[in-house]
Amino acid sequence: MNESVTQKNAKLVRILVFVVLGMFGFGYALVPLYDVLCEVTGLNGK
Repeated sequence: MNESVTQKNAKLVRILVFVVLGMFGFGYALVPLYDVLCEVTGLNGK
């Protein structure tokens, strides 16, 4: 395989790993943010 293609694939894998970690972190942070949103707006979503 061409070295350039291998380097591009490695870069793509790094980017995708960061995207997945960011999505997981965002999902994990949504729980407390939802609690704060319900408290501030007075919604009884909980």
